[in-house]
Amino acid sequence: MPHTGPRNPTQNEITEWVAWMEILLKGLRAGQQYVYLDGWMIAASSTSVHIDGWHSRHDFDFVPHVSASAGERPVAEILGSTNYWQSTHIANEDD
Repeated sequence: MPHTGPRNPTQNEITEWVAWMEILLKGLRAGQQYVYLDGWMIAASSTSVHIDGWHSRHDFDFVPHVSASAGERPVAEILGSTNYWQSTHIANEDD
């Protein structure tokens, strides 16, 4: 169904969203900074990222978002690259 503009969410949509946020935010600590990558929340203070995300397997010896904000590597060259996402894709039953 196409989105036709602002509307009030249903109670079921609110309940589902709250449940999802409880899962996504579990273990996060107030005051600490995080980045989101492919279904995972990663502490910005991490020195590396080695995860199997919803789409891809990620193996970095740095946090791409943090590296980009420090001017070390443009995040678009990594996470904005179609080639990166295609080459790191994890095959699943739907593929």
